[in-house]
Amino acid sequence: MAGRPVTKFIEHLRTVTLRRDGAGLPDEQLLRLFVDHHEEAAFAAIVKRHGPMVMGVCRRVLGSHQDAEDAFQATFLVLVRKAGSIAKRDLLSNWLYGVAYNVALKGRTAAARRRLREKQLSGVTDREAVPREQIWHDLLPLLDCELSRLPAKYRVPIVLCDLEGKAHKQAAKQLGWPVGTVSGRLSRGRTLLAKRLTRHGLCLSAGSLAILFSQNAAPASVSISLVSATIKAATLFAVGKAAMPGAISPQIIKLTNGALKSMTLTKYLLGTAMLVGLTLVGARVGISAYGSKVQTRATVEEQPTQAAGQKSKTAQEPLLVAAASVALADKNILKNSGIEEGKEAPDQWSQGAEIDGVEYTWDKKAGFKSKASLCLNKTAKRYFPIAQWYQIVDRQGASPELRLSAQVKAEKATKAVLDVIFLDDKEDSISHEWAAYIGAKNAGDPPADHDWKEYSGKVKIPPGTKKIQIGLQIYGPGKVWFDDVRAEYAE
Repeated sequence: MAGRPVTKFIEHLRTVTLRRDGAGLPDEQLLRLFVDHHEEAAFAAIVKRHGPMVMGVCRRVLGSHQDAEDAFQATFLVLVRKAGSIAKRDLLSNWLYGVAYNVALKGRTAAARRRLREKQLSGVTDREAVPREQIWHDLLPLLDCELSRLPAKYRVPIVLCDLEGKAHKQAAKQLGWPVGTVSGRLSRGRTLLAKRLTRHGLCLSAGSLAILFSQNAAPASVSISLVSATIKAATLFAVGKAAMPGAISPQIIKLTNGALKSMTLTKYLLGTAMLVGLTLVGARVGISAYGSKVQTRATVEEQPTQAAGQKSKTAQEPLLVAAASVALADKNILKNSGIEEGKEAPDQWSQGAEIDGVEYTWDKKAGFKSKASLCLNKTAKRYFPIAQWYQIVDRQGASPELRLSAQVKAEKATKAVLDVIFLDDKEDSISHEWAAYIGAKNAGDPPADHDWKEYSGKVKIPPGTKKIQIGLQIYGPGKVWFDDVRAEYAE
């Protein structure tokens, strides 16, 4: 009996200590206390430590303050459910960054649908967006899109040093890396990020990007009330009381469940891919062994005559011709080129960054000899950043050129292009070419204004190309539709 008050006192002391200086404990220790001992104070310390970075991501992606707060809470509710399965607990900040970005993307999609429904009900059209010429504001919608695609070893230092504001020495201590490694990878990461941003028409050096980070990417402030609400929501979520009336808003629950479902699906697909890979390896081994037996048997048995060999080859010719016909039937390396496939979004095609004054539409009412097309409508007067629908494919064969074509419908389009970006094995840009130009080419020329019309052109493929990004882009004001997009290697 005497031991129980002592135990309770120790637990109380630990809780008070966590609340006072939980920031002094490393992430992995805070996670262990939360996962193993259900320490609410440890979870609160995590929210306070990484909340500003998470809020910064949510605000950059979503813009709306309320939507950002919903995504913020959903991110930490995902942590409640997945904390025990985080493999690298010392990289919690990187894990939270990825979850926050994906939750915010889902929130942005939901918000766009909501605004569309509200606009349709009210009958009010959007007013022309006020142009924002500052580089940082143009960078905002693109930053997390490209940062999330960097290899982890380069993304992690940027998250810690540029988004969370840690010194190189602090980041090195947290990661267990030498300070020189942190500095080197941070510099390399900024360089890669700057190169990737050039795909969107933003020409920045790594040095310029570092300055922009230092001046503008300070961690976002998080109100005490939001932290408290998040901790309370996490407590209810952990004990299965999230569905209680007034406990957690339906929007936050929807975002949380959507993120958890995506994570489960990703894990399933990775497991399936590994299983298929192992099956194929086993099949190759079996075929190889069988082939060896057949070859051995052929050496000891009577060899077929030359005439019999010729007859066998002749018998195979119809099959070879048929296979060649199928291969040549469609050389298009793009998938869903007719823009017909998909449920809520067109399969295979990715939408570019959200930009003020640009509307992305999977138009299911306007298509070239079909029911759907991809549409870009730009009201903003500035040319950068670029808005686009795009698809990335693997480089195949050794053809020196690529032919790109598309059916295009234009409505007062001042400048749009069929763009090709050549990428190396790290998906860094080697070069890019315009296969076709849509709009006014010279000063004083009228914008493009026509029904469906084919645009096409050839571009040379540079050495070292491993992947090819096909972009349907709009620069200046106007509206364009794209359909029947084809990319073929030119012989």
